[in-house]
Amino acid sequence: MTMLFTIGYEGSDLQSLIGVLSANGVDEVIDVRLTPISRKPGFSKSALAKALAEEGIAYQHHRDLGCPKEIRVRYWATRDFRNYAQAYRHRVLDGAAQCVHALVRRATSRRLCLLCFEENPLHCHRSLVAEETRRASRGEVHVDHLGVPSSGRTCRQR
Repeated sequence: MTMLFTIGYEGSDLQSLIGVLSANGVDEVIDVRLTPISRKPGFSKSALAKALAEEGIAYQHHRDLGCPKEIRVRYWATRDFRNYAQAYRHRVLDGAAQCVHALVRRATSRRLCLLCFEENPLHCHRSLVAEETRRASRGEVHVDHLGVPSSGRTCRQR
């Protein structure tokens, strides 16, 4: 079975996140943040890539799958995920078929994990990217949303 994981690092620390990734056999993290910087230590692009590499996990940043700032700002103001998802699909996913198909191909040989900030995948565009990848694979790619509780224990959110 071909798996595609997703994970958000909100409320977690770097070592807990890496522990969850390792426990689930993730080979490569696909960072889908528009701008891969963070106020949380270790979660900016270079530091994250280095920490992951030390654990044998590859890192790629896919800016083209990031959510544009104006869509995020509108969502923060309204908390209307349906409109957020519609805007993201129209503005980003409708033009990202090549990138999504590349994820499908890559997921057949590597255990990929989409990474973003939000803890809850149902409030994050990474779930939309994952669903589009599943759809493009005609159901061959299965999605599993991983969680990293602040206590550091691993859990799954479905």
